[in-house]
Amino acid sequence: MSESKETTKRRWANYSIYPRFQLSIVAFNLFTLFAAMAVVYYQIHKSFWVLETYAKSLDTTLFNQYKQMIDVHIELVQDAMITSIIFSTLFIVIYNIVFTHKSAGAIYHLKNYCQEIINNGYTRKLTFRQGDMHPELPELINGAIERIQTDSDKSSK
Repeated sequence: MSESKETTKRRWANYSIYPRFQLSIVAFNLFTLFAAMAVVYYQIHKSFWVLETYAKSLDTTLFNQYKQMIDVHIELVQDAMITSIIFSTLFIVIYNIVFTHKSAGAIYHLKNYCQEIINNGYTRKLTFRQGDMHPELPELINGAIERIQTDSDKSSK
């Protein structure tokens, strides 16, 4: 049981390759979400305020009933907004971490590959994991290294 928890915890920890990059993407998207929801919330309250002002000017006997209806409706709208914010936040966080993991993973492997070449020389071809973004990079970089080696061999003869 503890091995399963440890494996799951490690799997999620592996999604954090470049935390600063990944968290900045998440933060930007959450900021955009909250800013949009704040504008929507303001517009909803403004429209109800306009309707309330209009109803108050027409008939004061029906105004109290109308005000109660508006208050109930505002509560319903707020509940819907809170629910959508919660689900949108969860979706944004999970999607952005997974997406940036695939993008940052390719960069991470490329960085380690270049560091390996600097330390040990060219020993193997570059490969990315299945599902990483930029799948054309390994072929391009491997081709460039082969070309450099070929040109180097020709010039040394």
